[in-house]
Amino acid sequence: LLEVEALFAQLTYTIAYSIGKGGVLESEEGTLQQTIGYGNDGQEVKVKEADADHYLMCWDDGVATPARQENDVKQDQAVTALFGRYMPLEPAQFNGFDNGAIGESWYTLAGGESGVAWEIASTPQGGRYLDGAFAIADGRRGGIKETKAYLYSPRYRLTGVTGGVI
Repeated sequence: LLEVEALFAQLTYTIAYSIGKGGVLESEEGTLQQTIGYGNDGQEVKVKEADADHYLMCWDDGVATPARQENDVKQDQAVTALFGRYMPLEPAQFNGFDNGAIGESWYTLAGGESGVAWEIASTPQGGRYLDGAFAIADGRRGGIKETKAYLYSPRYRLTGVTGGVI
């Protein structure tokens, strides 16, 4: 006589949310780390600015809203809410391109088969001539077939002006 016992367990996945500098959790505690059964929905998570000097840029997977909820979960996920700091509008702080750097509060997101690194150039690119230094991303390097690259500028605040954000 052969006895067989089958043990079944539901597949579960972890959703891990992180909040970058300048942001805080607005939704209830305990939502930053969630264990979700296969195909189920997670709880909504909402973030907000920690103070008036910061703003939500986006989540690092490109979601632009402060609130999000993962639906039909079928894999582990980890995302971070990215916050920027409003910058004073002074020409010396527009960017650090002339110094060979992206500059404070600028940020990039890349996707596709391979991430694309942004770099600073001051020489002609692809037959185009620009005055001064500028940011470039070349998706053709390394035989990449498809890529997406985004460069976001800081948000600037005008002092002494109502609604002075540009």
